[in-house]
Amino acid sequence: MNETGVAGELAALRERLAELEAAEAQRRRAEQVQEALYRIAETASAAKDMHEFYAATHQIVGELMDARNFFIVLYDEARHAMNWPYCVDEVDLEVPDPDAWVPIGTGAGPWRSSVAPPRCETARGRRRSGSDSALAIA
Repeated sequence: MNETGVAGELAALRERLAELEAAEAQRRRAEQVQEALYRIAETASAAKDMHEFYAATHQIVGELMDARNFFIVLYDEARHAMNWPYCVDEVDLEVPDPDAWVPIGTGAGPWRSSVAPPRCETARGRRRSGSDSALAIA
């Protein structure tokens, strides 16, 4: 085999190695997410109250991604309102009342609820939007 053939074969092998490494990294990440989901489910059945469940969920999500600022927002379609039962924010120490339901389009500051209702966002949707650090679950 001549030098050009060896260089081409080497380039193809390097490309294949990169593909295999990426696939392995993706598989490991999927395992981490699945394990986190199992732990959240276990926590849901063992938690004594919702705040304990939300805090434990925050800790588990924090193992997967930067969750220093973490919010759980509930959406009531019938009332067209949102509720923030759990908020941790490094900057804004004034958080919404966890017992209040705020109609969409009202509120002030970062808690203004003029956004679209939460949705379950898929990995494909995050790739399209360019965001890989936020997930809203309805």
